Amino acid sequence: MSSLYVLYDNPELNLRARRATPLVQLIKRLVADVRAWNKARLTRGQLDRMPDYILRDVGIERAEIDSVARTMARR
Repeated sequence: MSSLYVLYDNPELNLRARRATPLVQLIKRLVADVRAWNKARLTRGQLDRMPDYILRDVGIERAEIDSVARTMARR
């Protein structure tokens, strides 16, 4: 049987361990959001540099670049 919390002999340490878990989850979510933002930024830059005829071949309009980049970053 596994637990999310580490049990210590000291009740105060147990309370701190339980409080740390949501903080760790928040930090992980923030890191994931920053990574997704950066991935979208890089994708947007690559698509912006492509000529219109290549974008048409791929099936993307120039006005859709931002939306496509955000969608691809979340995958």
